[in-house]
Amino acid sequence: SEFTPSAVADLHYPRGAAVTSVEWSPHESSVFVASSSAGVVNLWDLSLEADPTEELELRDQLGTRGQDAIAPDDLPPQLLFVHQGQTDIKESKFHSQIPRMVLSTAADGFNAWMPSNTGEFV
Repeated sequence: SEFTPSAVADLHYPRGAAVTSVEWSPHESSVFVASSSAGVVNLWDLSLEADPTEELELRDQLGTRGQDAIAPDDLPPQLLFVHQGQTDIKESKFHSQIPRMVLSTAADGFNAWMPSNTGEFV
């Protein structure tokens, strides 16, 4: 039988938005950052998969605070973080010595930022 490759993930940007930059993390081989002309920089981890059982267990542990523990169906499980607020983003890069730090350049300046929800591994 012939092998048919399949996509690892389906990563969407708003219609008409160009992807302006992609870079793999020097600290974690499954993580990359991608910027787009839609004014967003997304941090992705291709090693992640949705786990409905884990989401239900987390919701049960959190009680009423866990009402948002189940991810929306239209949110890819590989999406770690979304950085917004810049205009006409051209490039995004990981800092080579500071794990989790990303630098993004745009028409209105540059940002240096670290996602607050990704832990220490990125």
